[in-house]
Amino acid sequence: MQIEKQLASLEQSKLLVEAAERMGVELLESYFWWNAEEKDIDYWIDGKPTFNTFSLEQRAIKHGMSYPAYSVAELGMMLRMGMHRSSMNANEEWVVTFMPLNSTRTDGKKDEYMEMKAPTEADARCKMLTHLINQGLITKV
Repeated sequence: MQIEKQLASLEQSKLLVEAAERMGVELLESYFWWNAEEKDIDYWIDGKPTFNTFSLEQRAIKHGMSYPAYSVAELGMMLRMGMHRSSMNANEEWVVTFMPLNSTRTDGKKDEYMEMKAPTEADARCKMLTHLINQGLITKV
């Protein structure tokens, strides 16, 4: 299995980071990140997870512009405030269905489930997280 299939794409990662910055949401650190200049995936490996000592800003200074390449598991951790399910449809697209656990709506409307589709599970989860942040439904991960 290729690791790239388990990580959010550079395009989806950029959209997620931009949404989080715009809405003031602090994202979790990732074990992997995209080096945008080289369109390649980088990671720290020295026998221990030294990547946690570097912020995204420090990586950008050291490696050129970087974006987190969140894994399926990391994205699942950030979607934990709701019930979500991933499945593949008949068109071989990944579908992530999300239902908020605790509604914070004040307008009396009921929260309904949402769906996002993408070629990989990581991109579908990343699209969902980006959508929820853009809609103000996630303010903290």
